[in-house]
Amino acid sequence: MNRICIYLAFLSISYSGYAQDKKQKQDSTGMEISLEEVVISASNFAEKKKNIAQKIDVISAGTIAQTNAQNTGDLLINTGKVFVQKSQQGGSSPLLRGFEASRVLLVIDGVRMNNAIYRSGHLQNVITSDQNSLSRVEVMYGPASTIYGSDALGGIVHLITKAPVLSGDKKFFTKGSAFTRYSSVNQEKTIHADASIGGKRLAWFQSYNYSDFGDMKMGSKYPGRYPDFGRRSAYVDQINGVDTVLVNRDDRVQKFSGYKQWDIIQKLLFKQHEHISHSLNFQFSNSTDVPRYDRLQDTRNFGGATGTTLRFAEWFYGPQKRIMGAYELNAVRLGFLDALKANISYQDIEESRQTREFKRYDRFDSQVEKVKVFGITISGRKDIGNTELTVGTDAQLNDVQSTATRTNLTTGVVTKLNTRYPDGKNKMNNFGVFAQHLYKFKNKKLVLNDGIRLQYIHLQSNVKDNSFFNLPDTAVTQNNVAVTGNIGVVYAPLKNTTIKHPFLPASGRPI
Repeated sequence: MNRICIYLAFLSISYSGYAQDKKQKQDSTGMEISLEEVVISASNFAEKKKNIAQKIDVISAGTIAQTNAQNTGDLLINTGKVFVQKSQQGGSSPLLRGFEASRVLLVIDGVRMNNAIYRSGHLQNVITSDQNSLSRVEVMYGPASTIYGSDALGGIVHLITKAPVLSGDKKFFTKGSAFTRYSSVNQEKTIHADASIGGKRLAWFQSYNYSDFGDMKMGSKYPGRYPDFGRRSAYVDQINGVDTVLVNRDDRVQKFSGYKQWDIIQKLLFKQHEHISHSLNFQFSNSTDVPRYDRLQDTRNFGGATGTTLRFAEWFYGPQKRIMGAYELNAVRLGFLDALKANISYQDIEESRQTREFKRYDRFDSQVEKVKVFGITISGRKDIGNTELTVGTDAQLNDVQSTATRTNLTTGVVTKLNTRYPDGKNKMNNFGVFAQHLYKFKNKKLVLNDGIRLQYIHLQSNVKDNSFFNLPDTAVTQNNVAVTGNIGVVYAPLKNTTIKHPFLPASGRPI
């Protein structure tokens, strides 16, 4: 009996009933449920969702527009299916199956966002994508490292932005949208505009988004057991250059929680001919300083006349910058292959954190990380009867520069501080080859999913200034090889019912 219960716990059952549209309906969150729906997260190429052994939720363009979320994190929250941890307005760390941060893979337009400094703690990187420029989001639950490599233990959040639209039979085609939004709860002011202009072979897409978020105001209904939860009764501000604790006139207002953010996306599509197309994708995201609201509420006993008071005068993430440029080639019916996709990308990311304790004018600490990532992925697909085979290779080259300083605000003297990562040369390079196979049995009710990946990871790191920790070795090198694989089956006893069982979901071991 126990074995039966354990077995059933691993089964995933999907059902799509008939409504006015026999193929599609809406669930309570507004997310579309369709077994015939096409997804790309599982194999890099379009595949019907009903044929994939793992659970995939799709957030459509219509749902994105209806949700009208403040950022991409809030968009995921409003699905009701993804838990997102938030320590402040400018934060959102998705959790899938209990996994978070570096164990959840973020992908945007086929490019991995995860890089060498994605840590085990909360990450806010998902908000560096403009939710108003997304055409859809695919959330794939469960390990999925066969295609995308490491970090997909909990699953994948694949963000797909709007694409340029060709005119087709028309000579010229234009499409666009624009809106402004004001929110009284945090005095949010957002303006968004995007447009696509297309001819028969060449199309261009441009998107702009700017948001100004003020201090968030919490609701007035509190649970009886926690009547003061989250209230901001006091805050630190400077009066004549002196840190002073002030009483918050409205303790439901989260003082110093606001920030600004702007996002730009530009895409160019060139259809060389019927079977080959090229696209360029440029994305830029930047913000002002983002206060770490939960830290600004920490208290500490400083002793003497000060006693117990707020610990930090300042605690904020510095401007979070993300620049991405990518070229993608798509080809169909190209010689032996039915489909070929190649993606070459470059990312330049900057993150920082700045802290200063109450009345410590001599210790304004700043830690800055700059990451450059070069990536390339090439994959091909071949259909042979009831068999679909996807093979490919990819590489991710990470270069991390970590610096830290301590500034005396009174004298202006700047001194060195221990860095979050080694302050020398830091490189983490990932190389992989993979194959994903799908077989549809002749009865059309059973589908087999299986795949394998060989991964090689090279890490090299150097400590330049060893005076802080006096480490016995200032150079670290690691070389790891791992094989991961997946196998699962899909059974469709009825037209609009599937039973899915991933026996070995992209697990593996180093060799």
